[in-house]
Amino acid sequence: MKKLLGLFLVVFSSVCLADVSLYATATTDYVSRGVSYSNNGPAVQGGSEYTMPIGAMLGVWTTTLGDNTGGQELDFYAGYKKEIFESFIMGGKIISYRYLKNTSNDYLEGNINLSYKIFKLDIYYAPEVPVASVTETYKNLYFNLSASIEIMKDISIGTAMGYSHFNNKTLADSNNRLDGVLSLLKTIQDTTISLNFSDTNRKNIAGEKQKDQSVYIAATVNL
Repeated sequence: MKKLLGLFLVVFSSVCLADVSLYATATTDYVSRGVSYSNNGPAVQGGSEYTMPIGAMLGVWTTTLGDNTGGQELDFYAGYKKEIFESFIMGGKIISYRYLKNTSNDYLEGNINLSYKIFKLDIYYAPEVPVASVTETYKNLYFNLSASIEIMKDISIGTAMGYSHFNNKTLADSNNRLDGVLSLLKTIQDTTISLNFSDTNRKNIAGEKQKDQSVYIAATVNL
């Protein structure tokens, strides 16, 4: 009985001391893994994360999309992170991607991540990603290494390099590829403004390079 009471008090205190964050973003292009999901047009995004002192987290994130990609994306995730030793953090989460105008594109993805000082490594795995207008699916393994460093007060440079591996290369847009992004960020109180350049070496089935280059500006406000 005392053990159960102690467990209840630990969970209750963690819930009471939980931190809730809210944020909103306006961007001239919604780019994910080097590919535009807003038809190279603007998008409005927002999210919230509920984090407990023990390291557990729950979150939701949403964005508008281009007309042919589902109208609106709504993601839910649950995860955990812990500082193993000074400046070294390990975590993981499960993400549910939902597309409100085309639910046949919904899928789940797992993530594990490691960060140390200015560096972060993310590994994602999706066992069953659907393809629009096709009954087949593919598996996707994605690696992303990123870094960010402050070059002067409230100004920083960020960069990331990603690699996508697909198990079914006969489907459109499922060839292995690299992507990268370079960002210049300026923080003004609760707002971060970024100027970004991204590209991939993505090719279509005919072997022709896709036009993925994008220069876009994003502004995020912590509410």
